Amino acid sequence: LLVHEATLLESDPKGHKTGHSTGAMAGLFADFAKARVLALNHISPTIQRSMEGCQALLEEARRVIKGPTQVQLTYDLMEIEIPRGGFGFSNKSSQDSKESSDEAGGS
Repeated sequence: LLVHEATLLESDPKGHKTGHSTGAMAGLFADFAKARVLALNHISPTIQRSMEGCQALLEEARRVIKGPTQVQLTYDLMEIEIPRGGFGFSNKSSQDSKESSDEAGGS
């Protein structure tokens, strides 16, 4: 689990001047770290006020991630439960999984 601030969107002209990260910056770091879950926090109130802004921030982070990282927005004092065995996401489709099982002699 990587918690990373994503205050602004890449398109915001203030983004690089304020020292805050964008969704894309957070996504790149999560991809580099091979994080299974990226939790975006410290989000600008301007973005939080609209569903379109929140969706744009999520898409910005997802667009640069190459691995199977799940991205979610967070809020202050939000709790995220980490499963005992960790997060177990797969990048394979269910069809790929079925074919692998068939090849291994599964049903």
